[in-house]
Amino acid sequence: MKRTKLILVAGCLAALFPLATFAHAGNPPVAGLHQVGKKFTVDKTKMPFLKPDLSVTNIKAIKYDQGRCYLRVRLKNSGPAPIPDSIYTSKTKVGIQMYKDNKPAGGMSLWAFDQNKTLQKPGKSLTRDWFKSPNNLLKKGNVYTIKVVADSRHELAETNEGNNSLTKHVHCGHGHDIEAP
Repeated sequence: MKRTKLILVAGCLAALFPLATFAHAGNPPVAGLHQVGKKFTVDKTKMPFLKPDLSVTNIKAIKYDQGRCYLRVRLKNSGPAPIPDSIYTSKTKVGIQMYKDNKPAGGMSLWAFDQNKTLQKPGKSLTRDWFKSPNNLLKKGNVYTIKVVADSRHELAETNEGNNSLTKHVHCGHGHDIEAP
C-alpha cells in the first residue's frame, strides 16, 4: 500500500513539474497552480482534469441474406481518460441513438453497447452489429442516410463534445460501404 501511494505521489509530482517550471519562468499562470515563495500548491478544483471522449468512428452496411444488409457501428474512447464506472453501473446512462433517413431508428445505452467495458479504457474502440433483426434489415439496392449519435443526452463530460455523431450514406447490395460479415 505504501509503495502504491509513493508511486502515485511521484506520478503526480512528475506531472506537475513541467507546470511549475512553466509558471516559474514568468509565463502566464496555470489554472489551479499557485506559487508561494519557491513552493507550489495545487487547487484541484481549478485544475483542468482529463476526460474521456466518446466518438462514432465508422458506420458500414454488411451483407446479410437475400441481398439485405444490417449495420456495423464503431465507437471509440478517443480521450485521455477512462469512462467512469458510474456510466456503466446505471445501465441507462449515455444513450447511443441511431437515425435512418433523419428519423429515430433505435437506440441503446452505452452499457448495452459495451457490456464488457471495452470503451472504458482510453484509446479503445468497439464495433457492434446493429439492425440485425429481420424487421430492421436494410433493403437491397437502396441508399440510406444513417446517423449515429454517442452520448445523445450529453451525460458524459468529454474533452470534445463536437465529435459525438457521424452521418454516412450507406448502400445496401452494392457500393464501397458494403462488407461481408
